[in-house]
Amino acid sequence: MIYDALVEILRNRVPIGVLRTESLEVQFDSTAEVMRGLRITAAKDPVMNNQMIFNQFADRIRPALIIDGQKYPLGVYMIYTNEEVLSEHGSVDKYEAYDETMILKMNKFASRQFYAAGTQYQNIIETLLVQNGLSNYVINDETSYALSEDREVKPGVSHMEFINGLLDEMNYEHIYTDLSGTIHIQRKVESKKADIVYSDERNFAIEGNIDYTTDIYGLPNVVVGYTSNPDTHETLRSEMVNDSPMSKISTVSRGYKVVKMLQFSDIASQDVLDEIVKQEAVNSMQATEAVAIRTAPQPGHEFKSMVNLNTKLLNGLFLEKGWTLSISTSSGSMSHDLERKVYV
Repeated sequence: MIYDALVEILRNRVPIGVLRTESLEVQFDSTAEVMRGLRITAAKDPVMNNQMIFNQFADRIRPALIIDGQKYPLGVYMIYTNEEVLSEHGSVDKYEAYDETMILKMNKFASRQFYAAGTQYQNIIETLLVQNGLSNYVINDETSYALSEDREVKPGVSHMEFINGLLDEMNYEHIYTDLSGTIHIQRKVESKKADIVYSDERNFAIEGNIDYTTDIYGLPNVVVGYTSNPDTHETLRSEMVNDSPMSKISTVSRGYKVVKMLQFSDIASQDVLDEIVKQEAVNSMQATEAVAIRTAPQPGHEFKSMVNLNTKLLNGLFLEKGWTLSISTSSGSMSHDLERKVYV
């Protein structure tokens, strides 16, 4: 297969030019605040480097993976840094870019912000997105959850931190963008269906060792969630105890308690708190198996894709926490960070 990359310059979502890319690296990390990152080395182009043509502050760039002439999107990014490298062979531009949620991280509340009790979470989030010029978003799961008490946000808190905090209170995923650049707001969902399959018959190889977590002794067998806010008249509480004799880490098997406390200044409802505590209790009964693999570039890797490994060395369904795709001189590679949970 022949691999290549195309990087378009967008203005108001419309292509106005192309960067002459020499190499490209796209990273996705579902545990990061801004999940998508991009590094590009591009040949110096006197036309495209004209600020009238390429406004690096306002324009966006849209990379795509090309496999045997077929184009696959890799997201939409805003330039964060630009380094010009000079040599006797010419000069190149090195760009570092991130998806548009970076705007939410850079923007902070300049003064105290007040939200009245009864204000819906979704309305707050949508208002902040629009105020930041981020109109390309989708609410995958509509909700009528509302603040139970008045909320005051201190100066200096980033819009990203505040929004993700609200999403935590609803038991939603943190804000992220997809391969088309669209921002998503959605509930936490655990998929059991494989999105991508790697087998011995394909271009597949395991890189390094399989790392198993061994610190199962610190896993809790009691999970308690509660709201703690001096301005709140009602305190919500939820608790789950692992007392199963079939579990190695239960209160019965251990003979003692290991307690994990989850504290919230507010929560969408008692049902949401119960759901969060139950989810954490289930997670606490599982150890993590992690593996790094390296493959040929493949399109379609999205937020928390499920990967099915079918090889002589390893089989099973894994959650893809992150990946890195690199393209240079008609060749490419892709590394993947996978994990799965096993009950202990």
